[in-house]
Amino acid sequence: MPGSLPVPSKGALRALRHLALGTSCTVAFSAGALTEDRRRRIHTAREVCNNAKKLRSVRQYHGDGVALKDIFEDPIITHGHDALYISRKRPKEAVARGDAEPILLNASVGTGVEKRKAPHHEQPQTNSIALPRRAKYNRPAQGLTPKRVLRGAPVSRVATSDNYSSKPKQPKGYNREHKLAHDIKQLLKPPGDDDLHSRKPNVIAAASRFCEAFEEGLTLGVSGMDQLLMNTAAELCIACTDELRFDLADKVFDIVLAQGPIDESSFYRFEPWHIILRLLGEGSDASKLKKACDLYLTRFKKEPKLSFRKGWLKIGRRLCRETYGNNMFTLTDLIYWHLDRFKGYAPNPATVYYMAALHAQGAHTTLLRTLRNVSGTAGFCQRDFDQLTNIVFSSIQANQRTDIMEETLMLILRMGRRLNLVVSSTHILSTLRTGWDNHKDISRSVSTFKALEVDLGLMLHPSSAYACMIHICVEAGHEMLARDYYDKVLMKSSPAAKPLYLTQIRGSFAYAKALKNDWLGVKSDFRELYEEGHDKDQCSRAFAPVFELFAASHTTTDTETFLVESVRDFNIELTEQSSNTLLECYLANKELDAISRWLKYFSEAGGQFSPMFFNTILKNCYDKLKFSSDQILGLYFAVVKSKGVQCFETLSRRFIDNETLSILRHTAVAKAGDDTKSALKRLNHLDTMIKMPSNYQKSCTEEMAEALCSGDPSRAIRIYLQSTQAGLPLHRYCLSIAVKASLMLDPHDIGKAISLLQEGKRNNQDVQGALHQIFVHQLGELCSLQQVKEITQRTILVLERTGIVPGNQFINYPMSAMVRRSQYRDALSFWQYMSRRQNKSQLIPRIEDLNVHLQAYIGLRDPHGVDSVLEMVSINNLDIDSKFRNTLKNACRVEKKLLRQHGRDPWGPEGHWLRHITSTMDKIKEVRQDDIHKKKAAWRKVVSILQKAVALSERHTESKTSSQRLDPDKPLLYQDFENHPLLDLTIDEWV
Repeated sequence: MPGSLPVPSKGALRALRHLALGTSCTVAFSAGALTEDRRRRIHTAREVCNNAKKLRSVRQYHGDGVALKDIFEDPIITHGHDALYISRKRPKEAVARGDAEPILLNASVGTGVEKRKAPHHEQPQTNSIALPRRAKYNRPAQGLTPKRVLRGAPVSRVATSDNYSSKPKQPKGYNREHKLAHDIKQLLKPPGDDDLHSRKPNVIAAASRFCEAFEEGLTLGVSGMDQLLMNTAAELCIACTDELRFDLADKVFDIVLAQGPIDESSFYRFEPWHIILRLLGEGSDASKLKKACDLYLTRFKKEPKLSFRKGWLKIGRRLCRETYGNNMFTLTDLIYWHLDRFKGYAPNPATVYYMAALHAQGAHTTLLRTLRNVSGTAGFCQRDFDQLTNIVFSSIQANQRTDIMEETLMLILRMGRRLNLVVSSTHILSTLRTGWDNHKDISRSVSTFKALEVDLGLMLHPSSAYACMIHICVEAGHEMLARDYYDKVLMKSSPAAKPLYLTQIRGSFAYAKALKNDWLGVKSDFRELYEEGHDKDQCSRAFAPVFELFAASHTTTDTETFLVESVRDFNIELTEQSSNTLLECYLANKELDAISRWLKYFSEAGGQFSPMFFNTILKNCYDKLKFSSDQILGLYFAVVKSKGVQCFETLSRRFIDNETLSILRHTAVAKAGDDTKSALKRLNHLDTMIKMPSNYQKSCTEEMAEALCSGDPSRAIRIYLQSTQAGLPLHRYCLSIAVKASLMLDPHDIGKAISLLQEGKRNNQDVQGALHQIFVHQLGELCSLQQVKEITQRTILVLERTGIVPGNQFINYPMSAMVRRSQYRDALSFWQYMSRRQNKSQLIPRIEDLNVHLQAYIGLRDPHGVDSVLEMVSINNLDIDSKFRNTLKNACRVEKKLLRQHGRDPWGPEGHWLRHITSTMDKIKEVRQDDIHKKKAAWRKVVSILQKAVALSERHTESKTSSQRLDPDKPLLYQDFENHPLLDLTIDEWV
């Protein structure tokens, strides 16, 4: 194609247009000639239009011929054959004014039949609507660029250079948007009287027309969807909703939102709140909930200027609640901050759900910071305020920040005072109790209560706080201060009515008498409570701590008598807690026969057995009866097998819980001591024997041991600190593992380990194992007795400054090291030195300590020393373990080998040392046989007790058949346990 083409002049184009659009009146001679001429003219016009397209496609083309396509394209394509007969003229008034006149579209639009505008006296008066005039576009154009007309509407003006020289070129697809809007309006017209059932099909047709237009690729302008089409789409969406065609309404709205940003006023025309509420009401489908949130978070073209309506804020609150309930915390966060940004001066209504989501995600620090930020402006109802308070204090416990409980409580009280809401007494009582338990400082507790006393009116029962403070004063030994608080309670209550929590307060004063061993006064107080008609449950709760003090200072017979008389004379309810306290006394004194008698009385009194009963039996059998871990495991299987495997689930709910499994695992790892690898090996083997439930959570000891074995001591310390700050009960090995991990992290600094010891002692933990870890680390490789004494003295001084007194474990390790280095006399001298150093005539030995003594005396070949060790075993009533027996066996074997090497008869005159060792082994064997026999008998009695408890519990279960019931009068020891393999098989052999 050549670089430049000749461009026809304006006059030539105008003449060509008149020639192509001339009327048939000038050339028609007959009907055939008219038809043929019409066909040729249409063909000529189309050829001209095609040529104009080709001309405009040339890059170098900048002439006036660019207007040709705009002159012919729309009329011909839109009107087809009728385009040649449409007049291009308009009234002179409109030409002088320079704007377009309203275009009347009759009901035939959309059916393919188009009509020209009739004179005023001929225009129809029905089924016609007036579309708004199109706005002017002030953009310069090259040449003649006539303004486009609506497709399907008659053109009523002539394009001139004066009119369009300053008019802009219209966006592509502009006429199509208006045409689409007009078609939808026509389809949504209300039905006539003769067609009352035509609305629903028209709605479906309008929605189909709208959707098909965009599916076919309707192009929009740069500024997005035209406002006329936007308003029409909103009308269509509302019409579909009215006809219950929610699928069509959602589809139309989705198409509109997919075209780009929308302005705020147009968005609200679609009434999106109805769509969101409908999505929320269709169940808890996550996809629908996410779609509702996306609609709520729609971004507009400009920053929203309309203030949020009250109903729109309520929808945002509900969305936060639903997303929090479905664990969609990210959406909760987005909606909360969206509300917080546009809520204006109103408080954010979704604060409680946002903070609940933070708590569920573990963002406790962020939650507490948010509480401080919103405490002065947030508004809550009573239900939300209670929920918020529970969440905040749960986060404090989870974040282990009990040091800020008092500060947070003051903040909550200020919020309650500002909003005139009631504050839960539970958190006030827990704050007072936690502060006392952590610090044991009565002056600090009094100052805290003084600060809280101003706002006690916000509580439903202010006397409960006074009752808690009175009990704290009694525990601290300040009974006069407790009396002062009691007088305040009486002053604030009306004379006619009894103050609430009076029973608890009177029980605290009875507890004060129990601390002074004034048991007659205790009985007098509870008799007065019974005669005054106080509540039975409250009297029973007040009696529980008093009974524990009585059991700790009296014999088993007196304890049983005191409990039975209190139940009979003072109308005290026999609770399982009191029963378990008495069971511990029976087991401590090895009065197993009395347990069976007590179980019958407890069952007749209406008591119910629970996992607490079974756990009490297991723990006391291990701690007080000295059952081995194998025997404890046998007790577990005795209860499980007593009813058969098919009843295990029912039995588990009454006797077995996660604490039961934790006890079994603790006893399994106890024999491993500080050997964490051996402990894990035992736990893995136990898992193969017992099927752990899916909801079982590993104990702190297990997690710490796994972390230490995997080479992550920092994780072990972190687990320990989290558990202690949360107030969880810990096994005595937890502190040892934590100290060992601290020494692994920093071997040259024992300050951190000492701080862990101090914290453990404040929490009433056993620190002896941890002390052993520190001392072993300090000693390292021993050189002489003098060095051992120096290191020991220096370490003792450090420990005594911190208030820790080392026990036998502190002495056992250096003695063992000396014995291994054949320093037998130094080892025995070290024991005597440590006894004098601690101002004791003689330390109370353990079986581990006596085993070291035995090794030293065997090394010295001192028969009197060996006899003294056996005497100490008998005096202290110690159980001889396998290490003690193996020491004697090894000594006997070494002596026999030595005599044979020198050619002497082991049983001759020179074998007196061997004969002494052999006689000692025989004595130990007899003692051990007696111990084994006694433990087997005790084990069988405990099995009988447990099975009787199962039978008594079965009587209270009405759902069981008579064939499944156990008779408590028949022999309870099944033949399966007469020769139970666990009695003789150890867990070491299993492993």
